[in-house]
Amino acid sequence: MRTFDAQFIKSVITDPEVWPWVSDGGSAANYEPNMGEIYLRVGAGVMLFRPWSGAWWDVHIAMPRKCAAAVGFVGPAFQWMREQMGARGFVARMSSVNRAVLRLARAVGFKECGRVRGCMRGHDMVLMEMN
Repeated sequence: MRTFDAQFIKSVITDPEVWPWVSDGGSAANYEPNMGEIYLRVGAGVMLFRPWSGAWWDVHIAMPRKCAAAVGFVGPAFQWMREQMGARGFVARMSSVNRAVLRLARAVGFKECGRVRGCMRGHDMVLMEMN
């Protein structure tokens, strides 16, 4: 499940369907994964985990839209993080207009805990947590 394949990670994150949702406006050509972070391969996608606070982790999901079985792949990744890394909870930030990822996050147990108005290219940033 954990991957160190930088080419695979880069290919998912810079995919034209994914890049606009995960980038901060930089160039996809210049993107390089930080291999000090935890990347889990989830089907055709990848999940990035960064330590956040104590046993809480910041999570980013990069999944092409065509991956219909995303919930089936993502759930075991959170279980792996709990078992292997001692994770107790997760936080995520996503655009309010990315309905697909919001549905996925809710389907695996995330709950909205706040919003920052207009900060993501004019859209709200949805703050979510799961414990």
